[in-house]
Amino acid sequence: MRDVDGYKKSRRFWKDKDSDNTRIFAGPVWDFDWAYKDHFGSMLNGTGWMYNYSGGTDVTPPGWYIRMTQDTTFANDVACRYFNLRQTILDTTVMFNYVDSLVNLINTAEQRHFERWPILGVNVGTPEQGTQPTTYAGEVAKFKGWISDRIDFLDANMPGNCYNVGVVENPDRELQINILPNPSNGVFKVVFPKLFEEVNINIYDMNGRVCLQEHRNNIGFIEPDLSQMPAGIYLVQVTSEVGVYTEKVIIE
Repeated sequence: MRDVDGYKKSRRFWKDKDSDNTRIFAGPVWDFDWAYKDHFGSMLNGTGWMYNYSGGTDVTPPGWYIRMTQDTTFANDVACRYFNLRQTILDTTVMFNYVDSLVNLINTAEQRHFERWPILGVNVGTPEQGTQPTTYAGEVAKFKGWISDRIDFLDANMPGNCYNVGVVENPDRELQINILPNPSNGVFKVVFPKLFEEVNINIYDMNGRVCLQEHRNNIGFIEPDLSQMPAGIYLVQVTSEVGVYTEKVIIE
């Protein structure tokens, strides 16, 4: 999301004791108030890479990420991670449906917000390029527009090459599943075309949290009940002896 602070100073590293793991880990990512936008001094229209941006910043980014992207294995792994996620949680339809679900959730809160702080149309906080929307709907449209621009740039400029895109998600036509009905009220069927010896079912929300886990033997369908979960898009992942398949389900 081209987080301006993410590479120059807002970054964390941590390590377990050697007996558990000898590696140094990065993350979690945070500090996104200077992200998802074109601010003054940055690249325009969602383009560019912040990890190697050194112009006009108060802290020069370290060269670790630049060096890592020069490693073919690392670059290929990044490409595979990105393009496989583009088929699920980074699909623009999924992302925009998630944005819309949040827009609906805070519909009344945003009215109180802009009554208390009348800043629509005002360039406040992180200084942004371009004209600022004068309506909340305009803010949402601008946000989606930036995400679309950013995804287009990433699709065309992602370093590395991935040769297994889609293989993990759908390795075998025998594992095609149907979700009925979809959209639903949270109660639906996941139907398999055949009986599998063993099936693991995981259902995730759009934040990657596990909402349901089941392990079944010799079944042709399951009937999850997510009626107590908030409305939105969820990912149903089914793993059997022939592979893994992921499908989206919408709860209204």
